[in-house]
Amino acid sequence: MSYSLSLKDRVAIVTGAGRGLGKAIAKALLDNDVKVVGFDLAFEPKDELAHPNIFLIEGNVTREKDVDQMAKGTIERFGKIDILVNNAGIMYKDFVEAVDLSNWQQLVEVNLTGPMLCTRAVVPHMKHQLWGRIVNISSMTALIGAETYSGYAASKGGLQALTHTWAAELAVYGITVNAICPGWIETPMVSALIRRIADLHKLSNEEAVKKILFIVPHRRFIDPSEIAFAVLFLCSDASKSINGHGLVIDGGLTSVISPGLMTEVSERHLLFHNIDKILAAME
Repeated sequence: MSYSLSLKDRVAIVTGAGRGLGKAIAKALLDNDVKVVGFDLAFEPKDELAHPNIFLIEGNVTREKDVDQMAKGTIERFGKIDILVNNAGIMYKDFVEAVDLSNWQQLVEVNLTGPMLCTRAVVPHMKHQLWGRIVNISSMTALIGAETYSGYAASKGGLQALTHTWAAELAVYGITVNAICPGWIETPMVSALIRRIADLHKLSNEEAVKKILFIVPHRRFIDPSEIAFAVLFLCSDASKSINGHGLVIDGGLTSVISPGLMTEVSERHLLFHNIDKILAAME
């Protein structure tokens, strides 16, 4: 058996490939000789994903017609579909009594219905060739309680449930389905959080980062490349016996906020909605 993660000549679809984590995953696949279809609402600037083996398709994961055209376009361009990375997602948070129904519905549509539509569109092609890899980008919030994140956590928890169900259903066809549950990734979303905390408390960015990472054992954010490498592994033949798994990549964060193990910080909501109050108290 070879220990190489060679993915040469595989064809992958990455949703949400226009920025952040999705772009990092697309680039990692391209660097490993994969032909990639990037699917997103928009790609700006497009030259950051310039590569002879990439095909960019603009569309919405919640629109059945767009998703079907994405699958059709992939077949027309590359002749097959080997890999699907369900990465596209959005976030909305509020206290349960203040949840806005339209925001809730949009969240569920993007984070849960979108992966279902994309998976439904590609599975017939994977079944036909008796090989496929589906990787769902979930979240650590699917595993822990997080105040005000009811919709986001529910949608990512639902994605975890779909991962288990699809893994059982598709295994006989040589298709594996796994999820990755990241913690705080160094993306534009986290950069905006750092700036907000720094401005609010009149701190430097470095001081704000130190406070935000107070309870992360590794004391750092996760680089998108770390998630991208995990995707490469789960898409390779080296992982063919890993199926229905949720791989947590969070710098040890969920371990310290598990029941009975959080000794450094007494209130779990340090990470979430009330972070401004907690950070102020720490000064």
